[in-house]
Amino acid sequence: MTVPSTSAFLLRFPEFGEQSLPVVEGALAEAGRSTASAPWGTVHTDAVSYLAAHLLATRTMQIGQQVGAQSGSALGTRLESTLYGQEYQRLLAQLPLSGFAF
Repeated sequence: MTVPSTSAFLLRFPEFGEQSLPVVEGALAEAGRSTASAPWGTVHTDAVSYLAAHLLATRTMQIGQQVGAQSGSALGTRLESTLYGQEYQRLLAQLPLSGFAF
């Protein structure tokens, strides 16, 4: 499993720099556990990064509103509710069918 370091994640997504390191590390760990490495191959780190960003954006209303989360909408915490979740879905759609259930 290729979970990016907290510093690498924050370089890629500086908008989450105001979050405490334990919060960011927790989101990265959760995203890593939720994103199996085998089907993702070379884009696994990207997938983990975008899912972690989605989790952080939906958990923090102020940041979420700044980066595209639609708080108070019917979408809630669904992947479509943030730009990060949408990018995660785009990466997921590019995976070859492998019999894995997501």
